[in-house]
Amino acid sequence: MKHYFSIALMFFLTMFLISCAYNQYPYLNSDFTKETWQREIDRNPSHWARGADRWFLTGDPNATEIANKNAPDSAAISTMMVRVTDFTKITANGNFQVQIFGARDHNSVFVFGPNEDVRETIVTVNNGQLYLGQSDRAKSSMKRVIIRIGVKNLTQLVQMGCGTIEGIQLYSHHLTVSSSGSGNVYLAGDVNLTRAAVRGDGSVSVFGTRSPK
Repeated sequence: MKHYFSIALMFFLTMFLISCAYNQYPYLNSDFTKETWQREIDRNPSHWARGADRWFLTGDPNATEIANKNAPDSAAISTMMVRVTDFTKITANGNFQVQIFGARDHNSVFVFGPNEDVRETIVTVNNGQLYLGQSDRAKSSMKRVIIRIGVKNLTQLVQMGCGTIEGIQLYSHHLTVSSSGSGNVYLAGDVNLTRAAVRGDGSVSVFGTRSPK
């Protein structure tokens, strides 16, 4: 008798736990033939550019650039032009701001901000890939540094840092975007986006994209 009572009690507890789990997680998909990921996508375009600055929205100088231009001479604001070879890929790992625009003739890189911070930026090109970083001596915040890049054809963008990356009037016939950092990415232009992977806390928003057929 005790044996049957134990079995009945175990069955009752099992059914009770199942019912609790179902009520606690009502969003669980009971029909695995139906996809449910679409409901997690924010379909409101006005939300996609949230956090983007004036440079991305209108092309005008953002608050950082205006503050640097209006800074006193004692702030030692400088602009450094970096001579680079041709590149189609960009990797950014830092706390600075990255502004990318579509270039017609040739690629270019300019670093703009306080002189002591500009000196701590790292800009290298290897096998067609532009790498942007900051030295170990750099301050914890490099937000007053703007790295402005002109690129004819962007094929790969990798976000590894916490600074914002923005791109306007871009052209790309085959673009992949990967983000593992906390900085947001905003891109706009004639872009054939073939892949986007987000593994970090930052968001990726692409406007004017042409998905491959």
